[in-house]
Amino acid sequence: MSALNWFSGGKARRTEALLLLKELMVLLSEQENKQSLYQIIYHFSNELASGGTSIPLVLSELNVALSAVMVKESLQLSKEETQLLKQLRQLSHIRYGY
Repeated sequence: MSALNWFSGGKARRTEALLLLKELMVLLSEQENKQSLYQIIYHFSNELASGGTSIPLVLSELNVALSAVMVKESLQLSKEETQLLKQLRQLSHIRYGY
């Protein structure tokens, strides 16, 4: 992940998120037990690529959807998958005025 500043705009966050989502899709595409996680990532990747919705909102919805599926299906992630999700979630951390 490239170094994004806390004040980075939506375009930079979208570009970084799309790269991370593509990496995750490659890792998850071959795993039968993680297809629901793959489907969520695919859906939000398309939503980010279309650019119609606020980037922070899409990233927030993505975090909620990923958490819900991981808890519901008790998914265990590899170190690489965990690291990519951590980087993806860091894109949602936006500080306003502090």
